Amino acid sequence: MAEENAKPRKSMGLAARPQETLSEEEIRSRAEALTDAPYERHMDQRQKPETTSAAGITIDVCITKLMDNPLNPRSAYLEAEVMAMADSIRKNGVINPLHISTADRPDTYVILSGHTRVRAIRQYLADDPRFDTIPAILHRHINLKEQAAIAFEENARRSEQRPVDVGLYWAKLLREGVFATTDELAGAMHTSKSTVSRMTAFAALAEGPLNLVLGDPDAFTFHHAAHINALQKSCGAETALKLAEMIVHHGLSIRESERTKASLERVLAKPQGTRQSVGGRAIIKIAGRGTATGKITTHDDGRVNMAVSGLTEAGQQQLIEAIKNAFAKGE
Repeated sequence: MAEENAKPRKSMGLAARPQETLSEEEIRSRAEALTDAPYERHMDQRQKPETTSAAGITIDVCITKLMDNPLNPRSAYLEAEVMAMADSIRKNGVINPLHISTADRPDTYVILSGHTRVRAIRQYLADDPRFDTIPAILHRHINLKEQAAIAFEENARRSEQRPVDVGLYWAKLLREGVFATTDELAGAMHTSKSTVSRMTAFAALAEGPLNLVLGDPDAFTFHHAAHINALQKSCGAETALKLAEMIVHHGLSIRESERTKASLERVLAKPQGTRQSVGGRAIIKIAGRGTATGKITTHDDGRVNMAVSGLTEAGQQQLIEAIKNAFAKGE
């Protein structure tokens, strides 16, 4: 449980901060404002871990022998949080051990849980000899499914999981064949098949919208991801990116993002075969024969319709001849 003075986590998607490039001084200021890294709670640095049976053996491992897990449950790392974790480790040490497993390469280990702590040491404490070795629980002879379950459960136990992290992780496990079906994955993660389907909507996002989500992960729920994904299918990745930007910069709620998606679809969606009005109403002047009003409508298959009213029969014939002459000249 987090300490009473821990900074409360804002409601998912109901508030957002604009994406921005921060200097190291600004990152440091934000890190100092955090009571602790929100995704590595106080229990990681202030309390002993819970004891569990068959948890593996505790060893001191050289940090240079640790490999990032290709099936890491976390994708979004905010620099201010990494810096806050480094400050916590500098003051208190690594009290809670990492979880690791053996790797294919000899004398090398894969991180199952504790990527933020390792990242903090590598980036900000590399010159501190106290952290050349750190405590870790070594899990031997476990398969990929067991590794995935341990990694996810340890991250869930120590932190409030971000939706984008969960969605991308589950999609990765399915894509890499760690779990053969959504049902199998749902059982291993103690959730429902429908929840897995909803959360993995993040994995369907194009690069632009996804990068924006990873840059401000707290602004997006899986509902937001579903709206962006639906807009991406109907109007393309550029329009989907616009919706993602509006969610970040204007703090759109789930309902607001849904309404915005619908508005963008009405304006920009172009289903095959539908007619698109171009130019609207126009005034057509025929020399010596008065004026008329008209409307031009184009079609996806290349056809063009022109509706004109107010012209005499002679004026209509003159207009037709003018169009023929324009095409003949290549105008």
